[in-house]
Amino acid sequence: MTSSEDLGQEENLSFIKTQFLPGLLRDLAEILSGRRGDWGMPPDDLFIRSLESHLDWPVQLVQAYVLERVVTDKAFDSRVQQWMLEQDWTFVRSQRDEWVKAIQNMVKTLAYVWSNRLIFYHALRVRFPSLPALGLKSSVKTANDAVATFNDFFSRAVERSGDYEPLLMPKTQDWATALVFQPDNALHAWRGLLRGIEAVDFSNVPSDVVGRVFQKLIGPEERHRYGQHFTGDDVVDLINTFCIRSGRDAVLDPACGSGSFLVRAYYRKKHLEPGRSHLDLISDLFGCDIALHPAHLATLNLAAREINDEANYPRITRRNFFDFESEQPFCQLPDSLGEHHPIILPRLDALVGNPPYVRQEGVEREDKARFGRICRSAWPGLQLSGRSDLHCYFWPAAARLLKPNGYFGFLTSSSWMDVEYGFALQGWMLSHFRVLAIMESAAEPWFEDARVKTCVTILQRCDNEQLREDNVVRFVRFSRPLSDIIGIPTGQDEEGRQLVLEDIRDRILGVDDDCQDEDFRIIVKTQKNLWKEGVRATVLLEHSHASKTPDDVDDDWTAPEDELEDPMLCTGKAQTYRAGKWGRYVRAPDFYFEVMRRLGKQFVPLGKIATIRFGVKSGCDAFFMPKDISAQVLQ
Repeated sequence: MTSSEDLGQEENLSFIKTQFLPGLLRDLAEILSGRRGDWGMPPDDLFIRSLESHLDWPVQLVQAYVLERVVTDKAFDSRVQQWMLEQDWTFVRSQRDEWVKAIQNMVKTLAYVWSNRLIFYHALRVRFPSLPALGLKSSVKTANDAVATFNDFFSRAVERSGDYEPLLMPKTQDWATALVFQPDNALHAWRGLLRGIEAVDFSNVPSDVVGRVFQKLIGPEERHRYGQHFTGDDVVDLINTFCIRSGRDAVLDPACGSGSFLVRAYYRKKHLEPGRSHLDLISDLFGCDIALHPAHLATLNLAAREINDEANYPRITRRNFFDFESEQPFCQLPDSLGEHHPIILPRLDALVGNPPYVRQEGVEREDKARFGRICRSAWPGLQLSGRSDLHCYFWPAAARLLKPNGYFGFLTSSSWMDVEYGFALQGWMLSHFRVLAIMESAAEPWFEDARVKTCVTILQRCDNEQLREDNVVRFVRFSRPLSDIIGIPTGQDEEGRQLVLEDIRDRILGVDDDCQDEDFRIIVKTQKNLWKEGVRATVLLEHSHASKTPDDVDDDWTAPEDELEDPMLCTGKAQTYRAGKWGRYVRAPDFYFEVMRRLGKQFVPLGKIATIRFGVKSGCDAFFMPKDISAQVLQ
């Protein structure tokens, strides 16, 4: 209900009289008479339920306000779209349903982040009793008044606690944050939320209950309900299990979002070394994100593991990762006296994450040039294509921070395995890493946008040329959802879940020949063989560009590994790696590999007998990828 008119509608009054009130009175009677004994809700669930009901009113008010104003105010409409783009959201302004959904997500995100900040401030008052109670005085009349009042509260908390700036954000300049206070009655709605928060005395609530409240606030289901996108725990845990091998590993997520990889790394490290304290565990975890709200959520996500710890300061920094230099302090943290000290990022044992997927058209030319210079500086000779998607720059820029033998695990778009801009990445991997596994799923999307095919890449930094040449690359295609293979949901038997994940990892890394079972199919190739294919592509492409038949190209393009030629082809010194179509090893049907094993030497590359070039590329996805609107139109 958003108005008295809603309440007065005949069907609503009928529902109240015939269902709501009789049900409420019946439940109360059973509780009071003792017929229903186990009726109470756990305190953390009760708090979350109360929060949801309080948030529902301002969310509906603001949503209606924004939907109306984007129609009547073009400048406002433009600002809303720009805000969504800055969050890396995908939306379609011309499609009504999609646009309404995007605005719903925007409003829910803003309201959700405000509620997190307010609740965290209230919880901090247990440790810092001198902080004043939250409230909006009657003199607060406008949205800007409300923002200024709350930011004053948050500034005091940052000053008193010595940190939590990424969580409380007292100096944020994001114009959209004021939207939640703009509509008529919005301030009244938020005053109701504050009364609900202040009614909970966190000093009398056990710390584990307080921790569960915050963990539920930023749990996947709750975040998704409030418009927050996240990477599922199953694929996150798979990557972390490959990459985090010790309870003392230093771990970085360079685009940490809401902190999924870091939180699950926390439990991974706790499993590997159960005796380590909360403060020791979070001191090894580092996160960076350019966006305001994800950095906020990541800080809250890690702090929530032990909310009442005296020095509970996650190493989360809000900045563009490409602005970070390894010689600089990663962040600043306070000591027991409140004085700030620089935190230096150590050489990393593990680099994990899901870097932002932004197509090359969405990356500014100046940014591409700068990112390219950073990558070349770290890895001389690496020349990424100007058509590279944003995530491609994260690989070499972040991997420069790895220790020798450190592990790398990214979840990204799969396109780099088969398109031109990915070939430089392939050559870079083969020249500096052992490529342990490349994994895709045929059973589920690992991105919420199912149009983006995704893969997991696991690397280990390796400076030994012979070890790289001999390494077996395992191309894995999962046949069942990871949740079915793991069998133990997050939060249930964490120890058992970690052991199952380690078994999956060891099964994959223990494979040296092509194999298949009910869980996955694995095709193996040595790095030496992959390099040779990439070198031969150089010859073919050069001849193709010259529009002449490459008579000097060997006939055995698909030669088995026991017929490989000069191993110097794999060193990166004698020949140039040009291209490799790796996607076939995870996506091709079984029949392809059967044919190639039996008849592979009878095939030749198309480039040997024809000149190949791109045809017209329209870029008109809306035409070639139609959307089924039958149900909507029929309704």
